[in-house]
Amino acid sequence: MHATKDFPAKWLGPRHRSILHDPVSDLLLAMTLYPSDPLGAFASGFAHDLIDAASTKSKRMTNAKRHKKGDRR
Repeated sequence: MHATKDFPAKWLGPRHRSILHDPVSDLLLAMTLYPSDPLGAFASGFAHDLIDAASTKSKRMTNAKRHKKGDRR
């Protein structure tokens, strides 16, 4: 599940999170890749999305703090 969701990162870098990182994609991937346990796969994919979102937000906040410190002259 995770490798499939992050596969576009090879070409898109961090922007890959704009595709395949939503609940509908999670459900479709789960039903396609893991037909024996789609609910577990959906939960895993959804958790992946939440962790990626938190990671992105954390990086943005860290970068904003760095730039803010650099503006003091």
